[in-house]
Amino acid sequence: MRKRHVPTAEEVKVGFACAWTRVPEKSWSGTPWRLRNALWRQTELVDLGVEYPAVRALLKFAYAHKRRGRWGSVYQWSPLWDWAIQRKLRASLSGQSVDAMIEIGDLSELTTPFYVYQDLSFDVLERYYDDVS
Repeated sequence: MRKRHVPTAEEVKVGFACAWTRVPEKSWSGTPWRLRNALWRQTELVDLGVEYPAVRALLKFAYAHKRRGRWGSVYQWSPLWDWAIQRKLRASLSGQSVDAMIEIGDLSELTTPFYVYQDLSFDVLERYYDDVS
């Protein structure tokens, strides 16, 4: 009976996707940046950018509202942002050969095996915001 080869961490090529903020190190309180760096030390890591600064700025403005005396935006839950991020991630992934993807947040369903890192739930956000549309 032939033994099945189980790849080591060094043999696995992992794609990493995050919708980084203007200062990537501070995105999601720095968690994705630190996770990315830890993975980079362990395996071959491919950054798959899903940055859309112009679209982000436009949608931030379009979804701006005042809550509890402070301005904020829920653009990241808009259908247009979702569409733009999915399109950008799939375009970044095409032409790349990775064994698996790690997505910070549920960015897009992919044909490549993918794993979602999520440290909050929409239910919590829904309770915090009166209306996300």
